Amino acid sequence: MVRIVLDSSCDLPEDIRQKYGILSVPLQVTIGEESFRDWVELHPDELFHRIATENIAPVTSQPIPGDWMEVFEGCRARGEEVLVITIPDALSGTYQGAVLARQEFPDVKIEVISATTASIGVPLILDTMGDTILSGASLEELAETYRELDARVRTYVIVGDMTMLKRGGRISGSTALIGNVLNIKPILVLTREGKLEAFDKVRGFRKAVARIREMFEKEGDPSMPAAVIDAKNPHEGDALAQALREAAPELRIIRSVVGSVIGSHVGPGTFATAYFAR
Repeated sequence: MVRIVLDSSCDLPEDIRQKYGILSVPLQVTIGEESFRDWVELHPDELFHRIATENIAPVTSQPIPGDWMEVFEGCRARGEEVLVITIPDALSGTYQGAVLARQEFPDVKIEVISATTASIGVPLILDTMGDTILSGASLEELAETYRELDARVRTYVIVGDMTMLKRGGRISGSTALIGNVLNIKPILVLTREGKLEAFDKVRGFRKAVARIREMFEKEGDPSMPAAVIDAKNPHEGDALAQALREAAPELRIIRSVVGSVIGSHVGPGTFATAYFAR
């Protein structure tokens, strides 16, 4: 049997976790002098409340080695092979941490993949290849299928508020102030190299949703599922999902929420989509 293991930045919906028996290894979120294990010791609702009420700039880091070791040890005890999928190597040291932990288990067959999508994009791929997973496919078959689908995923992020970009040092205070006053919504794209880059900027959520719908109509595959995720902004997340359904009425959409790792960088109000290109 092959066990699929993700890191917690994948923001795995509970129904998908249970359906495929997926395990998750938590990244770390540090606020001041305190460090928390994502989804285990820190829920995103708590993080977003603190962001709204405190002047904090959370810092994220890869899982501690012991968490990888614990998961791999459990897989070895059950006689399982392991497919690990992590946040892109360009965004985090998580992939390298998993590779190093794998070296401690030479008797376990472990494949580690650095995704080129992030957050909900990974569960989207896994749910799409669900029949392959449930059929008992080999580790090699699962890894090959994952990579083929991963190459087709497009991921766009609409930043709800520039405050966290400023706190994280990604933009200046004046840029954040002007952007928020003018209701500017940056749209980011995850590149094929796994890097998050500026794609466009528009005024207001309505234009941001329209821009993403335009991109979906231009490059999206309506015969494949899509995913929408939000950080304490279900109204705009639902509006984006509705816009995608209007473009493709039969489109199946996975909905989920942003976790503390991704939320630490983009803040509340952000929402995003991942879909397959034609």
